[in-house]
Amino acid sequence: MRMGIKSESTKGIAVLALLALIMITITSAKIASISLNKQDLKQSSLNTKLLKQLRKNLLGFALQQAPAGQLPCPDTTGDGLENRTSGICDNDIGLFPFQTLNMNVETDAHGAPVWYSVALNYTRNDFPTTSLNSSLASNLMLDGNPAAAILFLPGEAINTQTWTSINAINYLEGENADGDTDFTAQTSNTTNDRVSAIDTSLFWQTIEQRVLAITEDALTDYRNNCGNFPSASITADGTSNAGTLSGFVPFSSGSDPVSCTTPVPLLTNSSWVHLHWNDQIHYRVCADGDLDCISISGDVTATPDALIVSPGIPIGAQDRTILDLPNFYEDDNTDNDLDYIFRNTRNLSDAFNDQIKVLEL
Repeated sequence: MRMGIKSESTKGIAVLALLALIMITITSAKIASISLNKQDLKQSSLNTKLLKQLRKNLLGFALQQAPAGQLPCPDTTGDGLENRTSGICDNDIGLFPFQTLNMNVETDAHGAPVWYSVALNYTRNDFPTTSLNSSLASNLMLDGNPAAAILFLPGEAINTQTWTSINAINYLEGENADGDTDFTAQTSNTTNDRVSAIDTSLFWQTIEQRVLAITEDALTDYRNNCGNFPSASITADGTSNAGTLSGFVPFSSGSDPVSCTTPVPLLTNSSWVHLHWNDQIHYRVCADGDLDCISISGDVTATPDALIVSPGIPIGAQDRTILDLPNFYEDDNTDNDLDYIFRNTRNLSDAFNDQIKVLEL
């Protein structure tokens, strides 16, 4: 009888030991899984921070160029500098040119070098053969959307990749390594690239803010010298046409015998703003003595004496080869009257992307 009790007791202890072993195994697996998840989250956070910094620095670089909007070429040799031959990029994809942007070289969270692709027509140094402004389309695409530049964090080497040479296929996968200008941010079991773009809409909104600021300063200087703003230019040749209240900015000459007997040029003919934006910026001014004639509504209300408007990238069927308001602007900004719509930057969209700067006497 006692032997039976001992046997049953031994079996019970064995079962408890087995259960304990199972629990330890499950707990260990959960701890390992949690550790992996924490590591993944940390790596994802580091990559997000890196991409944000690179986007910011690229935009800063483009803002500082003359003309503004010019981007660096990729680094194709691994020295951190952009690579050009006779001013033309050696390739439209390569490593991120950290040294050209005066940055310390960075890698992604897995130690892989950052890759970079750029719209080649945003990098040329032979402007103004082609004007660099928001009407210039990009053939660089991320999931079907046009981009000025695209950044790639390769992640861990997968498939048969080896990080032995500067060749996209050794770091990137699928559509991102096939040699064309169409890329994807989609991932799968066979693709692990972390991809981020500076889309053309954001890019040109940022550049246009600098263009508008420079134009505002030029018009303000003229006003300070002459007592009022110049008349507009009819044909985008940069020359002010006396009495013209709506048209283009008279970038090269503020000559207006009606309002100013000693005019000063707004910007020299060699200014990149004049060369690249002369037919892009709309200018509206009140007639002499007719103050506050313009009406602005939308996100703000105002009655300024003059204003300038930048167009953003083309929307819908807009054709920028036709120099009329509907092919550049939207809503009430297309009808050439005194009523304009203003939207804050955060409210610009693929249906309305005009940016307005108001001017006062």
